[in-house]
Amino acid sequence: MLAHAGFRISSNECATQRKLKGTYTFLVEPDGAWSIAVYDNFTGLPKHLAGGHIHALQGKIKLAAVVAGSHITVYVNGQKPGSMKDKTYNSGTVGIALDQGAIITVDSFSLYNPA
Repeated sequence: MLAHAGFRISSNECATQRKLKGTYTFLVEPDGAWSIAVYDNFTGLPKHLAGGHIHALQGKIKLAAVVAGSHITVYVNGQKPGSMKDKTYNSGTVGIALDQGAIITVDSFSLYNPA
């Protein structure tokens, strides 16, 4: 099944506060459309921050996101389709985001603290 796939970045969900819904997402669709959105901490509603289209998306793809303060830069197959600044959330967790029914294979997931 073809569906959205990507990252949750600076998610505010934690073990003691599962009711918080705030997060950034970087999602890529099968047709090459990509987007960065921020979700409201209490309503869970998204706000579109950046997006575009990546041509010739086929087969295995490599997604990356670099977060430095309020600046988020995203990469697909080593190419930078975009970046944005937003100060809604300044810390949190990361994870993989999928639509219901999506099937993916992950061969590595790395988290680094940039120097």
